[in-house]
Amino acid sequence: MKSRHALSVAVVVLGAVIFFVDRIGSGGFLPSSAPRLAVLPTATSTSLSIPTIAPLSTSGARPSVTAAANPSLPSSTTAIAVPTIQLTDARGDSQPRDITSVTASRTEAASMDDLWNDLAGFSNKSNQEREQYVAERLFPKAGLADLSKQSVPYIGSFGSEYGNWDGLSNVVAVRKGSLPTSSRKLIVLGAHFDKVTYPRRSASTGRSDGILDNASGVNLIAKIVQAMPTPLNDIEVVAFASEEPEPYFLGSRIYFGKSADRPRMLFFANFDCLGIGNLALISQAEDPSLSNLAVRVAANEGTPLVWRAASGDVASDHLIAQYFGVKTLYFTTDGYDWHNTHVPEDNLSAVNKEAYYRHYLISLKIVAYLDAYLAEASSRP
Repeated sequence: MKSRHALSVAVVVLGAVIFFVDRIGSGGFLPSSAPRLAVLPTATSTSLSIPTIAPLSTSGARPSVTAAANPSLPSSTTAIAVPTIQLTDARGDSQPRDITSVTASRTEAASMDDLWNDLAGFSNKSNQEREQYVAERLFPKAGLADLSKQSVPYIGSFGSEYGNWDGLSNVVAVRKGSLPTSSRKLIVLGAHFDKVTYPRRSASTGRSDGILDNASGVNLIAKIVQAMPTPLNDIEVVAFASEEPEPYFLGSRIYFGKSADRPRMLFFANFDCLGIGNLALISQAEDPSLSNLAVRVAANEGTPLVWRAASGDVASDHLIAQYFGVKTLYFTTDGYDWHNTHVPEDNLSAVNKEAYYRHYLISLKIVAYLDAYLAEASSRP
């Protein structure tokens, strides 16, 4: 996750940096309306380009959701002030059916200790070792098939005192849905696995373990899909490389920029910094109809979900998905303070075990309900 300071640096740097990534076919991987930058030739590549990512400013245009419609949910299921959203894009009905009236996809939640032990496995690991842990431990344990890697060349200028991002790759895996192939859509769950240490932010010496930011997110998406053995739609999980160093969001730029599956994507759920206080759904980064559904699931479960406007410290990989036209949900912790990240104090003790488990359980419920609800909507004549 990016701090306000890092975000301002990103805006400056992104205007000057050209991002190396292979384009697919004629016209590349960019939307037809995307601005084109000059090609920077290299000895090993031709025709490489990427646009600047416009929606980086926290004051940029977002779906309009007023503060009054972003309540902290009470423990009960009554008096939930959420806007009425017509889901005509999903169902075509004049009055959308309540999401909680559908049968959620089957889930088999992990135990609190299992969730916690896998999170602890990220401790004392370099970025390269974290990638290996995801690819060889977390995703295989979740029973995921078709595991692949997507190279993410590091082209930034962060020195070694910040960390090492050389040779990293996105780790991508999929759980196939049970619907007929012609009916299945795609849900994408993502979180960045890399960490960074900002020198002089803390009086402590040493490296950040990056447990809060963002081993907590990667572990959570693996556990969500592990707990959904028979989803209706395909669920792809992506552990993004190189979110942290400037020019920022390198892994998600490659993934969304090169994906041929964007038209199939029902939504992208991004998880960054979980396990303190209540789970938060940030209104800057979500599609209103999707967030309305997520809020209703939380209310039905009697679980606190803080739905609030962006505070300024919300820059993460969901911005890239939005740029490429993918609907997004962005989950983080309401107890997040960016001063507690990118420092040696970001270790296992930075995350509350009980809060982290609550975040996992409600996130799992939201994904399971959305899988069933949107599958039913898609199958309607």
